[in-house]
Amino acid sequence: MTAITSIPNWNSTPARSPALATSRSEAPAVQRATPSTIVYLSPHSVSTSLSGTSALAWDSKAQDGVSALIATNVASRSLAGRFSGLGAALLTQFRGDVSNVSQSVQLSPAATPSSPYGISTAPPALHGQGDDKISLSITTKSGIEVKLALDNQNHGLAVQMSSSDELSDAERSALAGLAGAFQDAIDGMAEQPPSVRLAGLTQFEPAVLASVDLRAVIRLDTDPDRTQALDFHADGAQRKVSLSGPSGTASVSVDTSNLSGLGSPEQQARALANHLKQFDHAASRGRADAGLMTMFKEAFSGSTPMSGRHSRALPRAASGNWRPGTMLRSPGCWISARR
Repeated sequence: MTAITSIPNWNSTPARSPALATSRSEAPAVQRATPSTIVYLSPHSVSTSLSGTSALAWDSKAQDGVSALIATNVASRSLAGRFSGLGAALLTQFRGDVSNVSQSVQLSPAATPSSPYGISTAPPALHGQGDDKISLSITTKSGIEVKLALDNQNHGLAVQMSSSDELSDAERSALAGLAGAFQDAIDGMAEQPPSVRLAGLTQFEPAVLASVDLRAVIRLDTDPDRTQALDFHADGAQRKVSLSGPSGTASVSVDTSNLSGLGSPEQQARALANHLKQFDHAASRGRADAGLMTMFKEAFSGSTPMSGRHSRALPRAASGNWRPGTMLRSPGCWISARR
């Protein structure tokens, strides 16, 4: 709620008249002292000012940090602004005792206020229905599955987080530890054009977490009817990334099951640079799309030995589908173009 409290002004210092204050040649007019006013802003008033003339229809009346962040983000016109900080805010909840979150908001015509964050009507059907979607699924070693989802539409924003069972303190800590990595992946995909930032998600605690899966489907500013999709999977044996969009498809697979004989970090870095150089040559010969090639190289680099602190691996396979006419094979990986 908005509270306004008036307190007397016991200091009767004369006040300048706005109309005369700009003239130094005339004496300032003396006005009667007026009471001071203290204004307290509630989330309702903040969300009302952010949304302009639009009312906010909320799924839940919960008053928490995630809801407050949504109230701020929904005013943004960019996807980066809509998703700003939300992934990290969700996973950070595991530092406390929260395991389940469900909230959505929709910009709607004026209605009757009843929510602490704005206007509450029938729950908007936004969960799982976004034009832009990012989801994260994490399975613990004990078999508990944690799911997170962010959905964005032109006139709404939704988030969900759930856990299939009670989590241990170690599991909560490991999940919260991925907050920055998840947000980094979100921020990359929310860029225009999208970029792939997965290195942080490969650095999960292998003694506590069994696997991490990320999926993103993002509308392109250049063509809102078309999307760029990303799928990522990492576990103790492999890492996989696949890309699909208007420019074509590409995939990377990294085998982490055999870590012997991979060489020193310096040797691995040289091997990575050699692979990237060969990809550039193959892309040039096959006239590959530059944007897709950039995302492919980002995905490849983020899945290689240099991206993870817990494991080292040799890239096993990579493939692309851009234009016919090119194929590259090298130790541990290959890239090809098909009709």
